[in-house]
Amino acid sequence: YQQFAAAFGSSNLTANYNPYFDFNHDNRVNATDYQQFSARFGKSFSWVVYSYVTDQSVYSAAAGSTVSVKVYLLESRGANASTIAGEGGLFAAAAGLAEVSGPASGAASFSAVSASSDFGGPATSSVSATSASLQETVASSDPPPPGVPLGNTGGGASPATPANEVYLGTFTITVGTGSTSFSVGAFTDPSFGVGGVTFTAAGSDLDLALNPSGTSIKGLSRAAESRSKYTVSPT
Repeated sequence: YQQFAAAFGSSNLTANYNPYFDFNHDNRVNATDYQQFSARFGKSFSWVVYSYVTDQSVYSAAAGSTVSVKVYLLESRGANASTIAGEGGLFAAAAGLAEVSGPASGAASFSAVSASSDFGGPATSSVSATSASLQETVASSDPPPPGVPLGNTGGGASPATPANEVYLGTFTITVGTGSTSFSVGAFTDPSFGVGGVTFTAAGSDLDLALNPSGTSIKGLSRAAESRSKYTVSPT
């Protein structure tokens, strides 16, 4: 992929950007375009894909009570080695949740966010009735602490986190009188420009699939391009 991006340009701001290879028309040539290009020439590749997921797809409780929605970063790697494990775990992570659909009145609403205690560093969150976000990093020290590994359980992940996921935190939602659907995905901080906020300890951006030098890591695709959905309903 690095050679592919170098040949045809990684963004429309690059002099050698070639829109012919921008198959998904997002003004940049990335891992998704490379995957489509490869498929058109009859060769398949095994990709490492990141997505933000919840512990359930449906949550039910009495109207007015709360449900806990646990959020994870899922690493789907097939036969590939784990990038997260190979790069010392996660240094920082972020996720955003938002209402997709619901009743005009009586919709479920966000009420609180709690971070995983495994990160141990600064954590910030934002909560409104229809959306919520979480950003967290490991503690600041010299030398820096190890990153958060796959399968972590700190801060409320029970039962144990699957071996190919990192537990990020819990979003508390107050159940409404009607069913409400939400989505979970990457959280983009405008201060980071086009970059993401989920990094390995080695500095690889798993939201953009870029390493610190700005070149792509072979086989990664953007977590931000896929948003999982879940529903909160009254019993």
